[in-house]
Amino acid sequence: MKNIETKTLILALVMLVVVVLMSALLRIDIKYQEQVSGYWTLGDVGVYLSAVLLGGPLGALVSGLGSALSDIFVGQAIYAPASLVIKAVMAFVFSLYIKKRERAVITLIKGLCLCGGIMVAGYFVYDLLIRGNYVLAAIGLPFNLLQLIGAGLVSLPVLLLAGGKTYAKEDASSTLTQRQLK
Repeated sequence: MKNIETKTLILALVMLVVVVLMSALLRIDIKYQEQVSGYWTLGDVGVYLSAVLLGGPLGALVSGLGSALSDIFVGQAIYAPASLVIKAVMAFVFSLYIKKRERAVITLIKGLCLCGGIMVAGYFVYDLLIRGNYVLAAIGLPFNLLQLIGAGLVSLPVLLLAGGKTYAKEDASSTLTQRQLK
């Protein structure tokens, strides 16, 4: 197993807190039939930033755990297993997508759309599994599409500000190089 440097571990913990806070505090509850049946959030901004700063596996772990913890903290524990998997996959795919391409705005937009599509499809399938009804599962689609758009619009300038050297191509497991952490 690869040793994780202290600075990388600290960055991972900071990003875990960022994902939890952006998901739990920057949210709008979605009510259906007088019950909260989910929430719209900007937590995906933290997911994408974790993917960029930490790279594939570590960014995926931080994003999945942070999103699942947020679901538990805000009373939506039923979605925690889905968030753990969906957000981890989003972060992993995003880090791989941007790693192999030029760091242009269009690349980021395509990556955000790709991973937002993973989120929309993932929560639709999960809602279908837990509710057992296509209509009830489809109710979440417009809200998840809004989350894709909203989080994408906020993520784009954040990722551009993070830009440049944080998008190192040298190591598939971590997009920050050792000299950038020192």
